[in-house]
Amino acid sequence: MKADLRIDGGTLVHPGKGLIRAGLAVSGGKITAVAMEDALPSARRSIDASGLYVLPGLVDPHGHMGMNDDFLGECRAETRAAVQGGVTTIGLFIKSAGNHLKDAPAISDVIHRAAYSNVFFNLSVTTPKEVEEIPRYARELGVRSFKFYMWGVPGVPTANDALLFDGFRQIAKLGKRGLACVHAETKTIVDAETERIENLKSWKGSNLKRYTASHPALAEALAIETAAHLAGYAGARLYIVHLSSKEGLETATRLKEHMPDLILETTPHHLNLTEDDPNGTFAKIAPPVRHKSHPRALWRGVADGRIETIGTDNLPRNRVQKVNHWRKAITGFPGYGTSLALMLDRGFHKRGIPLERIAAMVSLNPAKIFGWFPKKGTLQKGADADIVLVDLNKSRVVRWKELGHWSDFSAYEGWRLKGWPVMTIQGGQVAFENGEIVVEEGSGGYLRH
Repeated sequence: MKADLRIDGGTLVHPGKGLIRAGLAVSGGKITAVAMEDALPSARRSIDASGLYVLPGLVDPHGHMGMNDDFLGECRAETRAAVQGGVTTIGLFIKSAGNHLKDAPAISDVIHRAAYSNVFFNLSVTTPKEVEEIPRYARELGVRSFKFYMWGVPGVPTANDALLFDGFRQIAKLGKRGLACVHAETKTIVDAETERIENLKSWKGSNLKRYTASHPALAEALAIETAAHLAGYAGARLYIVHLSSKEGLETATRLKEHMPDLILETTPHHLNLTEDDPNGTFAKIAPPVRHKSHPRALWRGVADGRIETIGTDNLPRNRVQKVNHWRKAITGFPGYGTSLALMLDRGFHKRGIPLERIAAMVSLNPAKIFGWFPKKGTLQKGADADIVLVDLNKSRVVRWKELGHWSDFSAYEGWRLKGWPVMTIQGGQVAFENGEIVVEEGSGGYLRH
């Protein structure tokens, strides 16, 4: 019986198993065989992957859309950019609009109509009512991961310790599939430092450095300490999003000695951008990019396994919103289209981080942590056929117009990166090849647990 697809001649990057010289057969949206080519069935289409590396499609656990009141437009553009960048599954953080039970189904309907990638939800929890409704979110919406903001970014209320503790206890009741995600910055410290810096009569340095100074690494480290103690008492798994600092990593490393359920995510921008970035406030993000000593520490955490996942914190913005003022510039920038290329160029080529380690961080680990393994994050038989083919020698200059994002800029504009995805297969269907998206919108969809 003919398969739908065969992938011949490539090297499989199999997290946990290493690099394997083998081919794949795909039928009905699933991987049906992993074997040498002479043992694979014939197929309606054969893909020659000679000289390429074959990875499981990326599972990006951390992204945002609709923060600019254009969810439909952003959904189309951002999921298209994701597939182009090798991201086949997106964890989308949904901020509260007052009624998740009403709003989340409406958002998932848009995703079914317009998305090119698969999307699952991480719901923000900001009020006692939302804490109380966590069991209903799991039961009725199929959501088991929830986000708390210890420093409320504009438009999102800050969660105090009592709300965190109550929320963690509710999440613990969901069992091992429940996950508490935390933006870890201590509000009182950030607020006090922001006021202090605002009142300085003079400032020597860029707007970006001034913003960074208002969010000191101490605020992250202390928030991680607080969240970890509360999660430990509650018995909940704790996931720290966008770890940004050396101090935060050191604190988490110490806590991990007796907290196996403390999980760390960092981002491509916290690994690669600094407060000296010439793009200035185009690189403004929360928490901020920092002094160059912090990326060095984070790369060490990536290399030795203390940091388990890479999330882009993708947040589309436009140039008008990135005004050159340390407070007025809006936080956020896109990341789906460049995340894998950055990890390959700066991680594999420049630092020698093994491909299987990178594949684990961008695919296998988030799939396991967020409950999608063995459907996602692996190339084993029976898994969803979400696959990305990578040319490690492909060198390309980042141009925002070529990435497909909603945004009209990239924080990496002009960077030359070596190692790019050249084909993405989503659910057994070739979605991106020869530099073009070749499927219709709506080819992705909403995932529920």
